[in-house]
Amino acid sequence: PVHAQEVIEEIVVSVSPIRDSQLAALQAKRNASNMMDIVAADTIGRFPDQNLADSLGRLPGLAIERDQGQARFINLRGAPFRYTSIAFDGIDVPGAENGRIPRFDSFPSVITSRVEANKAVLPSMPGESIAGYINIHTYNPFDQAGWTMSGDVGMGEQELGDGAVEKAGLRTSWSGDEFGFVLFASQNSREQITDNREYDLETDLATGSPIVNELDFR
Repeated sequence: PVHAQEVIEEIVVSVSPIRDSQLAALQAKRNASNMMDIVAADTIGRFPDQNLADSLGRLPGLAIERDQGQARFINLRGAPFRYTSIAFDGIDVPGAENGRIPRFDSFPSVITSRVEANKAVLPSMPGESIAGYINIHTYNPFDQAGWTMSGDVGMGEQELGDGAVEKAGLRTSWSGDEFGFVLFASQNSREQITDNREYDLETDLATGSPIVNELDFR
């Protein structure tokens, strides 16, 4: 009799644990030629941080300033915020605030692979990097072959105003031998009540005293 041959399918599953990401960050810090601290993307995801400023505030020597309860600005060793410059993948990016101060609350963490905080300035860094230099490495689809997907969902409630805090992020990527792409979406919402007053002023040419044209309570 002819026996049918049994077909055995073999499925190989490969994973990249969190330890590998942290090990790569420690190795990059060890090989750096200056004093540097590195935050890996997996480390950012383990904490309830709303943005990159909250994550960088956990590093020694870095301080954050909050605006309406949200971390926005970074300084190193107490220096003014404009003395710290930022870059994406080594490309310098000027800030949008007065004096080109970078705001870190507008950078979604879903596109970040790691963040380097250089505390010692090198000659290769921009001239405005007086206090430090923050280099944000974005996710590279060629780091992992094939399809990958990463998601982040969080919610909570803030003490001031009893408002809800919600955030969600999703990233997917695909890479082959010569082509790859990455897509991401991010949303961050906060319900809050601020005790703020905004004025519309003009100066009286006769007396030189300010005149309030409009007062807006927010």
